[in-house]
Amino acid sequence: SILMPNSDLSNCKECPLSKNQTLVVGETNCEDDLSKVELLILAEAPASEEIKKNRPLVGQAGQVFRQAFKKSKLNTLPHYITNVVLCSNIESGKTTNPPKITIEYCKPNWEELIKVLNPKVILLMGGVPMDVFGIKDQYLMLENTKKDDGITKIRKRNPFKYNNIPVYVTVHPSFVHRSGGLSSDVGQTIYLNDLYTIYYMLRGKDEEGNMKRGSSLKEPYKFKFPEWCMNKEWKLMDVQKNIVTKQIVHIFQNKEGKKKFHKVADTHYYY
Repeated sequence: SILMPNSDLSNCKECPLSKNQTLVVGETNCEDDLSKVELLILAEAPASEEIKKNRPLVGQAGQVFRQAFKKSKLNTLPHYITNVVLCSNIESGKTTNPPKITIEYCKPNWEELIKVLNPKVILLMGGVPMDVFGIKDQYLMLENTKKDDGITKIRKRNPFKYNNIPVYVTVHPSFVHRSGGLSSDVGQTIYLNDLYTIYYMLRGKDEEGNMKRGSSLKEPYKFKFPEWCMNKEWKLMDVQKNIVTKQIVHIFQNKEGKKKFHKVADTHYYY
């Protein structure tokens, strides 16, 4: 179902994209009662396929999103899907990223949408919505750094905040498509992992509202690193939990920037 709350806040006549007449609004499974929406998903802007079908995220990148959306079970939750820019930027017959001025013109639309929906979680996909929400500024403050990190690193600091609503950022599905699709390392360890995280966060509670607990361990959890991990050539750079593969991934790197991974089963319990 395609819906958008009525809003006269945005001055569309002044926007350079209005001449294209490529407005694509939103999709929800809560058309009878928008107050039921728990998850608001915001991507960047519609492309040619979205314009044809008047539906967000249904092109090549959209197919990656739809596959991950279903696999992570987020599609079963009350949701609303749209873009931070509702019209497509068409130049010489091709759709490109929206100009910054159009992002500002469209801002009142999603601001009003958030007021209407009051979702429990907001998911931002891609650099454009991440910048619009000022996530990078939050990240720099949390990390106490001025380093210009990209979205693949910034997402590790999830969740952020917008008006006290938890905000998760992840890569745009077009990046996943260019990286080899959902079965690729980017698709599995970054994109799908982020979507699973949100699902478990929203549905990781029992009927009394308490966090579900795992069974207690009878003995301490332990594992061994292989000998190469102890070689001075390699430095442990990061440790990540992969919800998709149920693994803990240790990421090593040498002086030349080459990376090696040591993965162990995520069988231990923590609360």
